[in-house]
Amino acid sequence: ISGVNGSGENFPLSELANQIRHYNKDSTNIVAQEKVLSVRQKLVATWLNLDPGELQIAYQGLSGKQHQLLVGTNLTNIDTKLDREILTAISRGFNHPQSVNYLLAGMLSKPAYQLPIDIDINKIPSWLQLDYLAYLLTPPVLFTQVGETDRYYQYLSKWIGYLHTEILSHPTEKFWQKVAEVVTYRLNCISLYFNSHNLKDIYKQRAEIIEFHLKSKGSQLDYEFPERNPDRSKIRIGILASH
Repeated sequence: ISGVNGSGENFPLSELANQIRHYNKDSTNIVAQEKVLSVRQKLVATWLNLDPGELQIAYQGLSGKQHQLLVGTNLTNIDTKLDREILTAISRGFNHPQSVNYLLAGMLSKPAYQLPIDIDINKIPSWLQLDYLAYLLTPPVLFTQVGETDRYYQYLSKWIGYLHTEILSHPTEKFWQKVAEVVTYRLNCISLYFNSHNLKDIYKQRAEIIEFHLKSKGSQLDYEFPERNPDRSKIRIGILASH
């Protein structure tokens, strides 16, 4: 296996989180960038070198906590040869023993829409499913190549369509109720605005997922407001600004 040997076990989580904050605040901060890259490269090597049977225990420990911090940091400086190896392995699907090893490494190397991943969350081990879903829904920080906005639209359109179908087809299953909750609070569609596609279907499916989640939690959506008090001279207005 290509890559860097070692692990990031000696790097405290609090320090890693601090360096990631510094980098997210200022991507030209070379010190923060090098420290975060170092931990990420070592963690990629850890995932690739572990026996598949050891992944769950490792993910539920320090390595998994580091992984969750690093996902979505928009750092792409991974060795090109190793990058190709990861992409090739992921493109084979889940029919080889180290498929999850390479998936974990891929989650640290690229945003989800740039990986050749199957649209089927049931193929993911149960201990990784919800974090994997959060990764899938993490919006890209920046588009840098021609055609990326269209690629992201195609990717998100397929995933939201799949999740919408599965959630509404399994309304009583706890897992899909949890998936609906993650989609409700993690899906951010602002990056979709940078293309010319009609977003109506995606937003309709997103709204139906949010409606499903809120109703499953007992929220009352079809509320009829009472008549306005005629003795009140001032109007009351609320503006929903969040996406």
